[in-house]
Amino acid sequence: LSYSALAARPRQRERELAQLAPAWRLPPDLAGDFVLITNFDGHVLDADAAACHLLGYSREELCQLSIPDISPVPYGVEPYQALRQLYERVRQSKFVSFESSVRRRDDTLFPIRVQLEMVEGGPEPVIRAICWDLTERKEAHSRLLHTERLRILGQMASGVAHDLNNTLQHVLGNLQLLLTQIEHPGHRALLERIQQAAIDGAATV
Repeated sequence: LSYSALAARPRQRERELAQLAPAWRLPPDLAGDFVLITNFDGHVLDADAAACHLLGYSREELCQLSIPDISPVPYGVEPYQALRQLYERVRQSKFVSFESSVRRRDDTLFPIRVQLEMVEGGPEPVIRAICWDLTERKEAHSRLLHTERLRILGQMASGVAHDLNNTLQHVLGNLQLLLTQIEHPGHRALLERIQQAAIDGAATV
C-alpha cells in the first residue's frame, strides 16, 4: 500500500466501526479487517460495515444469520456442537485465536485469522470476532511455494542431465574404442548407428 493509503486506513476503519453499537467498538488499529458480534448460540447480533462489504450482506441480513451459515466446518462435524465447544473455550480463557474461512453471499470462500473475545458489560456477555482477511498473504505464500518448486525441479533436471551426459560420454568413448578394433563392415555400421544415437542424445541434454 502507498503511504497515503496507509494513512487513510485508520480513518476508514473508524468509519466502518461506527456501525457497531458503542459497547462493542474497539480502536481501529485493534479491529482487524472486519468485526462480527454474536451471542453464545452463534447468532449474529451486529457487524461493522467492513463485514457487510466483504461478505456481501447488509447489516440487517447478517443479523438474520448464525456463524455456521458463514463459516463452514469440516464434513461430518456437527456445526453447533463445534461452535459450543469453541465458545466454551472463549468463556474460560477470555479469547481464542485461530485460522478459518468464511463464505460470502455468492458462496465463495476466503481465508481469515480470527480472534474471539468475550465482551461483558451488557445484559449478557457476547462474542466479538475480530477477523483479518488472509487472501493476499495466502496467495503470496502460494506463489512463493510455486517458485520454490520450479527452482527445485530445475536443479533436479540439471542434475539428471549432467549424470546422463556423463553416461553418454562413457558410452561414446567405448564405442570409439570398439570402432578402432572392428573391421567387419556390418558390425561397424551397427556401431556407427549406435554412436550417432549417443551423439544425438548428448546434444539433446
